[in-house]
Amino acid sequence: MLVRRIGLASLSDSVNLTDLVRVAAALNIQVARDFQPIWNSVATVSALADADAIEPGLWPVFIVDDIGDSGITGLHLTDTNQPYALVQAGDSWSLTASHECLEMLVDPSGNRLLPSTSITVVDGEVRDLPGQKFEYLVEIADPSEDPANAYLIDDVLVSDFYTPNFFDPIGAPGVRYSFTGRISRPRQILPGGYISWLNQDLNQMQQLRSFGAPEIVTLPGHPAASNRRSLRGFVDSHTEPPVRLSKIPPAKAAGGYYDQRSQWRLAASTRRATSFTAARRRLPTGGPTSEDVQRLIQAHEDQLRVTGSTRIYAGWHFENSWITYQRAIVVQARRADVEAVRDALPAEMEGVPIDVRVDPRPQRAGHAMAPLAAAAPGTVRGELALPTMPGEILVQGDVPVASAPTAAAHQAKPHLPYTPPPGVALAPVTGRMKLRLHASPERGWADVISCAP
Repeated sequence: MLVRRIGLASLSDSVNLTDLVRVAAALNIQVARDFQPIWNSVATVSALADADAIEPGLWPVFIVDDIGDSGITGLHLTDTNQPYALVQAGDSWSLTASHECLEMLVDPSGNRLLPSTSITVVDGEVRDLPGQKFEYLVEIADPSEDPANAYLIDDVLVSDFYTPNFFDPIGAPGVRYSFTGRISRPRQILPGGYISWLNQDLNQMQQLRSFGAPEIVTLPGHPAASNRRSLRGFVDSHTEPPVRLSKIPPAKAAGGYYDQRSQWRLAASTRRATSFTAARRRLPTGGPTSEDVQRLIQAHEDQLRVTGSTRIYAGWHFENSWITYQRAIVVQARRADVEAVRDALPAEMEGVPIDVRVDPRPQRAGHAMAPLAAAAPGTVRGELALPTMPGEILVQGDVPVASAPTAAAHQAKPHLPYTPPPGVALAPVTGRMKLRLHASPERGWADVISCAP
């Protein structure tokens, strides 16, 4: 099977190569995962770094700020009838690009007609005329092109499209008529969409528009007399949808969760890239062990005891809050002193990185360093204590360390007087039950891992 190739090229100052790569990746997924199994058409979508260098066999989609003399977005043909498309730049230009790519793959010439049952409008409703047939122009994204029917791939807005069953003579349960399922029967035109056909009796193109109340219009002129060179180009030149797909706020489409998805993807992508970076930097067998790092700490203790540091031990190196396979000298400091401590220490010592982190032990106003130095097992409530690390050094600083009983008294759980309301008893309950307990890595994961010897 031949593979068709589409390339996204920017002629707009507002769309850069990074934008093209992101959208092309999403359209590749749409074509391979969603479109190909339904329409049996194999294709790739790539980003073109240079709009003036179009490889042979590649159909370009140009993103432009100004449509110019053509006057309209959509399909165009060169002098040798090779297809290309123009997409107007805007916040949601990916939706238009998806629309044009899908229609270009199904019908690159813009002239494909499929016969099926005729339709009409009766009392504001679209109905079939079983005794007649129209030759419908294959525009698979037009009947459901309204942004309300779009969907997201990662955080890229893409277009819904109908399936070949859209032209079935009658509907049937369990049949898919569009990818999202928004179209639920043959020849259904959703609000904001339209469909075009050749009326053989009139020898003219007609169109059913659902830009409000459904209506059928006869397009003026004849395709052969136009300069658009294709039926789809002729139809596009006479159709002005109520909403410009490239100009809608993406958050208004795709169920209203566009912003949430974008934020999640940005955070997830950063963390995932960091995990691969850490994997690439895995130390070969024979790297420094925890004991090696402890001996290094002991040999350079005076150099590591800088002003503001609170604790020194052998741990693991972290990059962007992601653990690596590399041992490190961990120096902790109070939050206000972290930057000063980091500036006072070298980035590494004998090839072992030095990680400066916030000391997670609780700090109360008015107690200076005492709660930090005393927050060890046996001196505070269990949930606030940190395990003792082998070979760790507690840097006392200039403030005397509070005794264990004093520190424990400061951290004791307060007892509040409680008087139950009348008629209510807090009797113990005995029986089989299920508990759902959550341990979240969102806060404290780095500290948990860093406690490993």
